[in-house]
Amino acid sequence: MPEKTASAEASLEDILKKIGSLRTDLSAQVTIGSHYDHGNWVGGSRGGNNPGYYETEPGWITEYALDTQKIDSARKQLQQISDSSKWYSARYLAGTVIGLTYDKLEAMIKACLNELKKDMYATKESIVGYVPEIKIVHEYLPEFVVVKENQKTVVRKYQKGDDPGIDRSVVVEMKREEKPIKGFVPDEERRLNAVKDADMLLKLSRHGYVMGLLKEAYHSTNFKSVRDEAGKSLGYSRLRIYLHNILSRKSILEVKK
Repeated sequence: MPEKTASAEASLEDILKKIGSLRTDLSAQVTIGSHYDHGNWVGGSRGGNNPGYYETEPGWITEYALDTQKIDSARKQLQQISDSSKWYSARYLAGTVIGLTYDKLEAMIKACLNELKKDMYATKESIVGYVPEIKIVHEYLPEFVVVKENQKTVVRKYQKGDDPGIDRSVVVEMKREEKPIKGFVPDEERRLNAVKDADMLLKLSRHGYVMGLLKEAYHSTNFKSVRDEAGKSLGYSRLRIYLHNILSRKSILEVKK
């Protein structure tokens, strides 16, 4: 399966709306002309006791044909979404719209599950701490020299006869700075988006493996937002989710003691 592009993409809601619009475009029509239809008269004579009626009313009839250009464009866009959208549920939905076979959709789900699982455990680089660092600032001062006198380093004015190549840089300041330490921390936003994506994929496919992945996310996460979303997708009550969050938070605090 193609990798997700690093570029920004629409939200899941927006991409699903776009797929719905493209689905409509697959049957787009264009006006090619019109003609007058005299209608279809049913019944007796118009002047008698049984005048009859129009089965179809007379009037102008607009003639349509399939808009092949719009249909081709919609199909190409749906194919692109199915191949490379960062939202795996959008890939699946676009695949069903363009008529992918059952086997191809099953293969897509299995590939999606592997990627979704990675996203449910996603990390990001962040500053995790600081270490002190001494920074020495040297400045070049032509009128001064740095020399050794009586086994001590001293700064004095430059004198005639001093070596022209003598050190004239003087320490003017010593700074104590905090140097950041970078490491990897759980990426809450990506994990939450992965659960939302899996939720939509479950609604579209009703696949048991997707439900299993959501259960794993629900029980393994330490983020309240992720557990809330996964629990809602699985149909758990708000009370059940609330109690699970309380117990999970308590266990984390006990580990930290």
